[in-house]
Amino acid sequence: HSYDQGTEGLERTYRAVEAAGMGVTGTSLTEEEAAQPDVFTTANGARVAIITGTYGLNGYVPEHPWQVDMLDSAAMIAKAARAREEGADLVIANMHAGDEYVHEPSAQQVEVAHALVDSGEFDLVVGQHAHAVQPIEYYKGTWIVYGMGNNLTELSPSYVANNEGIMVNPIFERGEDGTWQVRDFRWVSSTMVDNPAYRYCITSPSRPASDCVDEDYAQQSNARVQQIVESMGAAEAGARQWS
Repeated sequence: HSYDQGTEGLERTYRAVEAAGMGVTGTSLTEEEAAQPDVFTTANGARVAIITGTYGLNGYVPEHPWQVDMLDSAAMIAKAARAREEGADLVIANMHAGDEYVHEPSAQQVEVAHALVDSGEFDLVVGQHAHAVQPIEYYKGTWIVYGMGNNLTELSPSYVANNEGIMVNPIFERGEDGTWQVRDFRWVSSTMVDNPAYRYCITSPSRPASDCVDEDYAQQSNARVQQIVESMGAAEAGARQWS
């Protein structure tokens, strides 16, 4: 949706995010900026590059092809390699792709995610867009989160899946040789409710004691999400619910 209001809307959104003190990825104000990887420094000094790509722009065509990063595995791999050359410790891909309200990743999602991992340039791949939780896969030593569902959205009376989401918490550790590996991979499920008020509620078994969501519903929702998350072998590969 970054181009829904054209160049003016894209630039306005970019500046609003920037003014809020956050980094911007995926959209650019100049062609020179678009060619430069987005690299952020964490509190402990690790340099993390975020390489993004979207399958489409809601039917719109940008005024300039460089304004929005598209889902192009070759372009994403090239930008990741440049980030490595410029000193990035970790490179994370963020994919906006898939079929809405569908829990299984699409052929495009799998093809692009696997191509990114196969390149050896990426340490983690995460995705959104489907508005439904999708599986986590451990592919050739790299975690792929195909779809994180919704963490904030209008409450859907039609699609239960539209109200559910996950957060993931990959714990990266630097080895003595200077390379980084995921030491632990955790996830937590959530849902949104509107009774008595609109709220975001954790549904994983270790959630804090509260009356945020009905206990029976929380268990049902968590079980549903867990089945989806683990459907491509995530549990066997070591992913676990965050406690």
